[in-house]
Amino acid sequence: MKEQAKPARRTPKGANPVANGTPSPSADATRESKRISSSGASQQLDGSRFFFDYFPIPAWVCNPKTLSFLAVNEAAQEKYGYPRDEFLAMTLKDLLPPEEISRLQGGKKRKRPIVQFSGLWHHSLKDGTTIEVEIISQIIEYEGRQAILMVAQNMTERKWVEDALRLSEEKYRALVENINDVHFALDTQGLFTYISPAIERFAGYQADEIIGQPFAHYVHPDDLPLLLASFERTLTGKLEPFEFRVLDKNSKVHYVRTSSRPLWQGGQLAGLTGVMVDITENKWAEDTLQKAHAELERRVEERTAELAKTNRMLKILSECNQTVVRAADENNLLQQICHKIVDLGGYPLAWIGFADQDSARTVRPVAQAGFEDDYLNKVNITWADTERGRGPTGTAIRSGQPCIVGHIQTDPNFAPWREDAIQRGYASSIALPLWDDGQVFGALNIYAAVPDAFHGEEVRLLMELSSDLAYGIISLRARAARLRAEKALRTSEARYRNLIETQTEVIARSDLNGHLTFVNDAYCRTFGKTREEFLEQSFIPTVIPEDVSISMTVLESIKSPPYRVQSETRHMTPQGIRWFEWDNAAILDETGHILEFQGIGRDVTERKQAEEALRESQERYRSLYEDNPSMYF
Repeated sequence: MKEQAKPARRTPKGANPVANGTPSPSADATRESKRISSSGASQQLDGSRFFFDYFPIPAWVCNPKTLSFLAVNEAAQEKYGYPRDEFLAMTLKDLLPPEEISRLQGGKKRKRPIVQFSGLWHHSLKDGTTIEVEIISQIIEYEGRQAILMVAQNMTERKWVEDALRLSEEKYRALVENINDVHFALDTQGLFTYISPAIERFAGYQADEIIGQPFAHYVHPDDLPLLLASFERTLTGKLEPFEFRVLDKNSKVHYVRTSSRPLWQGGQLAGLTGVMVDITENKWAEDTLQKAHAELERRVEERTAELAKTNRMLKILSECNQTVVRAADENNLLQQICHKIVDLGGYPLAWIGFADQDSARTVRPVAQAGFEDDYLNKVNITWADTERGRGPTGTAIRSGQPCIVGHIQTDPNFAPWREDAIQRGYASSIALPLWDDGQVFGALNIYAAVPDAFHGEEVRLLMELSSDLAYGIISLRARAARLRAEKALRTSEARYRNLIETQTEVIARSDLNGHLTFVNDAYCRTFGKTREEFLEQSFIPTVIPEDVSISMTVLESIKSPPYRVQSETRHMTPQGIRWFEWDNAAILDETGHILEFQGIGRDVTERKQAEEALRESQERYRSLYEDNPSMYF
C-alpha cells in the first residue's frame, strides 16, 4: 500500500525559519544536521529543542548501544503513527523488517563519522504500512551522554513523484509522437531542431529529413514574407497564431495553422517551439461553405427580387380585378387598367389594342398609360403575318399565346419599331392575347425599361391579368347587351327571351348522383365559393328549400329522352335570393349512356321582377277598370 503524502506542518510563530516548508529529500536534512553540529560533536540538543520538536521531517534521538528511543519530534509521531510514550518504549529495531536488523547490527561495529548517510531503509508504520526512508545520522551529546540523532526522509513519496514524472514524460513523448498535430522546434535562424513524426502523415517527409533544414524550404512562396515577419515577432515574445500554406513532398499544397512561443535554454533565447495543425480539410470546407453561402445569398437575392416582383404583380392583379368588378364603362375600364399597370408595376408603357377585322388586319390602340410620346401613332401594327405583324402584338393575336421580346435592341422581329422604342427607353416587352369565346379580339401590351424583364411567375400573373381583363371587357359588353335586352323586353318578350338564352352565365356539371364535378368561374363568383368547395358537393344546397323538389324532378326527367329540361329555381347567393333559368341536359357517350348532367344557368332575377311588376300593374289596372268602368270609353 502506497502512502499518500501529507501537507507540510505550519511553522509556529517564532520557530526557526529553516523549518518553514518541507526541505528537499536529502539535501535539506543534511544542511540541518550539519547546522546542529556546527560547533562540533559536543553540541548540546537542549539549545535547539524547539527546532528539533518542530522540524518538519521525522527525527529522533536514540541510544547508540540499545538503539532505544530517547526523544522523538512531532513529525515522527505524526508520520509513524506512534504517540511519544509509545515511541520512547520502542527501539529502532521495532521499525525495521527482520531482514534489515542484521544490517543495522553490522553498522554498529564500524566506526561512525560525525555525520553519516546511512542509506535507504524500510520502516513499518503503526498501521502496518511500509515506507522507504533515507536515514541521515550524527553523533551528538544528549543529557550528558553520547547519543545518535537520526533524520528519516520519506523516499516513498519522492519515488512516487519520480515514477509519476517518468510515466508522464513517457506519456507526453508518446502523445507528441502519435497525435496528428505536429510539434516542432526551431533555432533562432529558422532551422528545425525537432519535429514530431506526425509530419509524415500529411507532408510525406520523415522527421530526420526535415531536422536541420530551414522552415522556409517548405512554405508556399506567396506566404513566406508574412511568415518570416511572424517568426521574428514570435522570437520577441509576441505570440500569434498564423495560417499559411506548406508544400508536401509531392509539392501538393496544404493549409496549416501554427501556434508558437519563444524557447529559452539556460536563460538564453534558443529559438521557438510550437504546434502545427493541418487545416486543409477545414479550409476546403470553409471554401465550400463560403461558396455555398455566396450561392445561397445570390439565390436569396434573386428570390427576394422575384417575390418583390410577384408581390407587385399580385397587387396589380388585385387592383385591376377590383377595377374590373367596379367598372361600368368599357373605355374607362381599359384606361384604368393601363394606369394601374404603369403606376403600380413601374413599367414605362402599357397599352391595349383591338384586332380589327378589316382587310389590313389592323391593331387599333384603344387605351394607353405611361411615357408614350406619340409612339402609338407611329407603330402601325397589324396582326397579319407580315413584317409589321411579326412583332409581339401581332404574334400574340395570331397565335393566342403570350409573346415576349426580351431584348428589343437585338430581336429581329422588333426591327420596325426598334429605333422609336429605344429612344423612349423601352428594353423589353410582352404582349398578352385577350380571348372571347375561343377568339382573340386584342392584346394587352406592356413595356419594361430593363432587358429580359418578363419571365416565370410574373408572366403567369400577367396572363391571369389579361384573362381577367378580357372577362371584364366581355362582361361589360354582356352587361350592355343585357341592358339593351331588358329595354327590348317591353316591346318584344320573345326577342328578349332569345337574347337571354344566348348569354352563357353559370355552368355546372354533376354526376348521376347530383354531385358537382365541374363549375366554371362564373358559377364560383355567383355563389361565392371556390371551385374546391363546390366539387364533390351536391348542387341542392344553393337551392332554396321551396324549390328543392323542382331540382329533384329535373334531375330525374333528364335521365330519359329527350335528355333536356328547362327549369327556373331560386338560389341563395351572397347577394341574396336570385332567380336562375336553367337549361339542363344529359351528356351522353357514343353508345347513348349518360355520363353526367350539365346545367347552364342564367340570372333572370331582373326579368322575374319585371314580370312580377308587370303582373301587379296589370292587376291594378284590371281592378281599377272593374271597379270604375265609367272611367274608360
